[in-house]
Amino acid sequence: MNEFVKKIIIETIKKSNDIDLKRDWGMDTYIVKDQSGKELIRYVNGWDYGAYSLTINGQTKNIAWCENDKKPQTAEQIAMFDILNALCTRWGELNKLRIAREKMDATDKSIVNFLSGKSIKTI
Repeated sequence: MNEFVKKIIIETIKKSNDIDLKRDWGMDTYIVKDQSGKELIRYVNGWDYGAYSLTINGQTKNIAWCENDKKPQTAEQIAMFDILNALCTRWGELNKLRIAREKMDATDKSIVNFLSGKSIKTI
């Protein structure tokens, strides 16, 4: 994968405020959405099957990798795992914020509304 393309993908993930995670047996699917809810990135982490895929704008990249493989990772595999790491990190950050938002009391909500100029429902 081209380094510039990888950089843009990771920057998009880091800026995203909407990442869905669907967990299935042996597979996690991350979906990055834009502000309107349109899918930008879909990453299937098929860790139990050794199959990983990245889909952007209808174009898909696939890699295979098994943790028991003694061969060094290829540049393509490294790029795919760098993107997966960015997804895991950003999803974790967003999930912590979601949990914190759910635990706010009335005073916290008032402060957030005042500072952001928005209703807490839209944040």
